[in-house]
Amino acid sequence: MKENFKTFGNIHFFKWIPQIDLLGNPKTRAFITHGGMNSVIEASVSGVPIIGIPIYADQYVNTAVAVKRGYGIRILKKDVNKKSLTKALQAILSVSNSSNFYIKNVDLAKRFLPNRSDELVRNIKRWTREVVEFGTMEHLNLIARDYSTIKYYNIDVICSVIFISLFLFILASCLLIIFLRLFCNNRSSLSNLPDREKIE
Repeated sequence: MKENFKTFGNIHFFKWIPQIDLLGNPKTRAFITHGGMNSVIEASVSGVPIIGIPIYADQYVNTAVAVKRGYGIRILKKDVNKKSLTKALQAILSVSNSSNFYIKNVDLAKRFLPNRSDELVRNIKRWTREVVEFGTMEHLNLIARDYSTIKYYNIDVICSVIFISLFLFILASCLLIIFLRLFCNNRSSLSNLPDREKIE
């Protein structure tokens, strides 16, 4: 794949790069993403409009929200081609930041979303001090870590509830059938009696 882009000096390949650092770079003007929740939030916090290409699950909703809020463009997977990508990039990049519809809206979203970097640093410092002072803190370990898969996901409880519900449903159905048969038999017996016997 790299060979196809050798003539382009502005295309760079990396095996991996911290996404938040990439979005935080002032040169990043647009972000093409599948539209996962973390990606959309990180782009919004960094003030970068997105071009979302959802693949599955919540990505369709996340990119739809970005479109509705005006800080993203959505392209369905079946519609991805040179024309659709060029049009989306031009919509975000062709106008200056001061008058760009998408930049304005993502800046608005950025102001509403808190930057949690300071909070994360404080938490890291706090827990580092705790570990240094107290060592391994067994009381913070979750009891559930030693559970079996069946117990952890309550599979035994779920199966019991399903079994009991199924049993009650079958029992109710059988009782209803018995009641209907008795009712129908009584009616047929009455209809077979002579008129005089019915009156008496």
